[in-house]
Amino acid sequence: MKKRKLIYPILLGTFLLFPTHIEALTKQETIYTNLDKYGNIEKVSVTNHLSHMDKEEIEDYTELNNILNINGNETYTLNEDRLTWKSEGRDIYYRGTTEKEQPIKTTIEYYLENEKVNPDDILGKSGKITIKIQFEKQQPTPYVIALGMILNNEENSNISITNGKAVDSGTHSTMIALASPGLDENFKLQELKSLNEITISYETTNFSPKEMYMIATPKFLEEIDLKIFDKLNTLGNNLQKLEESAELLEKGTKELETGSLSLVNGSNEITKNLKTALEAIKKLETGSKTMEQEIKKASTLLNQAAASLKDSNISSSITGLSTLKAKNETAKKALIQTITTTTNMDYQTLMTYYQTNLVNYQGSDSNTLTLKANCELILLLDANIKTYDTLLNKLTPLLKQVEELSSYLSKINELHKGVTELTNGITQVKTGMNKLYEGSKTLTNGINSLHIGVNTLATGMTTFNKEGINTLTQYGKKLTNLGVKAKNTINLSKEYNGFATNNANNSTFVYKIEKN
Repeated sequence: MKKRKLIYPILLGTFLLFPTHIEALTKQETIYTNLDKYGNIEKVSVTNHLSHMDKEEIEDYTELNNILNINGNETYTLNEDRLTWKSEGRDIYYRGTTEKEQPIKTTIEYYLENEKVNPDDILGKSGKITIKIQFEKQQPTPYVIALGMILNNEENSNISITNGKAVDSGTHSTMIALASPGLDENFKLQELKSLNEITISYETTNFSPKEMYMIATPKFLEEIDLKIFDKLNTLGNNLQKLEESAELLEKGTKELETGSLSLVNGSNEITKNLKTALEAIKKLETGSKTMEQEIKKASTLLNQAAASLKDSNISSSITGLSTLKAKNETAKKALIQTITTTTNMDYQTLMTYYQTNLVNYQGSDSNTLTLKANCELILLLDANIKTYDTLLNKLTPLLKQVEELSSYLSKINELHKGVTELTNGITQVKTGMNKLYEGSKTLTNGINSLHIGVNTLATGMTTFNKEGINTLTQYGKKLTNLGVKAKNTINLSKEYNGFATNNANNSTFVYKIEKN
């Protein structure tokens, strides 16, 4: 029995997550309702907690009958619906009754092996039990409902609950679920229709009805800042700017792809010539008899390699790299300006927010997904800029090294003075050429990777522009329409002032579903 009683504080703890007001004068209204196992109302009582510590008297509005002070000896006077308590600075707790219609209608149905049954007719039977708790909102104000139930694991297994979770503690399973009847109508969204009911399913060897507890509140949306919906008014303009920026970026990536292809061709030619020159130098080690001829051949090939790097096409490629870097920097700056304007965050805060909240985000919120994609695009552009810097830093010294090859050629001519001097000189040249060739291969691989990345970027930007931006624009229009509905729904929560009163700061509905 004690385990069953645990369900109420669990539900109450769940609702402590929702915000409450703290003011000088507060009124907390709690409506206790007993339901039979079909959801019919059997008994209703309302408890109010009044607090105003600096007042000798507390004035209150009430629609309750049979008013009783349940936590003190303070007296009251009642004038129609005006209730005045002689509080003398103390909190007042009082209870009353009402026959007012409940804001939520509850209907409970029982099924055995998917066939609807009267629970009294299947007492002690075994099989698959399904309990459907359906909720119907009786007024426009939205409510959120938490339902709890406990089953023993000795007689029951394969327990599941919709819109919630079943927690196995060994001997018992505790089920908690949420519902919000009518929210689909408020937002005109079919996806929210499942919140109109909670379904519990389990296998039993000895069926008997169980007690269930529910807690409901109309204040779950009250604290949402309505200013967020005002921002939807600028969504269309921002999406238009984003679309224009994406088109410019797509055009830039295509130009970048063309430039990177030219750079690949030039880099391959450089590596090819350096490889040929290195092979020629290695042949010098075969003997002093052919040294002179090999030196001349190496000199010729080295001159060709130097000439290749001095060729105007290579210089154009280096210039093209600088141009592509500048375009990436311009695109990055424009994208950062658009996002920081939209999110009201500076760049450092934006990237910190991305690392903390968006890197592993797997949700479906379109605004969040768009912000994540834009941050990743900024990081991609930043990586491109760093790659261009790396390539430029490598190409410039490489060009200088090849220009210095003429000094190696003069040293080769001096090798005629002797075999020893010639051998040492060849070793030095070969070592230098090995470094130059390895550096050239690394550069070529980097440029090839860059070209593949640029090609992927160009393809991705085309897909992003055609599918992502267009889809985002459609979501923007849908969100603008939903913003109006959401704003109206939130206002209903803000304007709710109580069930059997018109001045409650908080109203909590507590339901106990009897098992008999």
